[in-house]
Amino acid sequence: MDTRTHVDFDTAVGDSDPRREMSGEALLLEYRSSGDEGLFAEIIYRFGPGLYSYLCQHLGDTAVAEDVFHKTFREVHGRLGEFGEGARLRPWLYEIATGQAVVREQRKRRSGDTEDAGIRSQTGTDPSR
Repeated sequence: MDTRTHVDFDTAVGDSDPRREMSGEALLLEYRSSGDEGLFAEIIYRFGPGLYSYLCQHLGDTAVAEDVFHKTFREVHGRLGEFGEGARLRPWLYEIATGQAVVREQRKRRSGDTEDAGIRSQTGTDPSR
C-alpha cells in the first residue's frame, strides 16, 4: 500500500516555541479559547501522521484517507466545545476519524447498492450473480 501523503505535517510551531511542551489536550483547550491557529497546526503535526496512517490502513485508499483526514480535522474544529476538561485528545481524534471513515464507507456502499438497483431495474437481472 502506498502510504505517501499530500497532507502537510510541517506547519507546526517552532522547536523553541514553549507551546511545544504543552500536552495535546492543553493545546486544544488553549486553541479553543484563543483561536491561535499555530496551536491547531501543532495538534495536526503531533497527531496527524499516526491518524493518517490509521485511516490509510482502515480505508485502503490513500486518496480517500486524505479526504477523511481533512474532514476529521474540520469536524474537530466544529466540535471544540464538546472537548471537556480531563478528556484525552488522542482517543477523541480517533473516534472522530473512525466516525468519518464509517460514514465514507456507508456512502460508498449505498452508492454501490444504488447502482446495482438501477442495473436490476433496467435489465431484470441481479449484477451480483
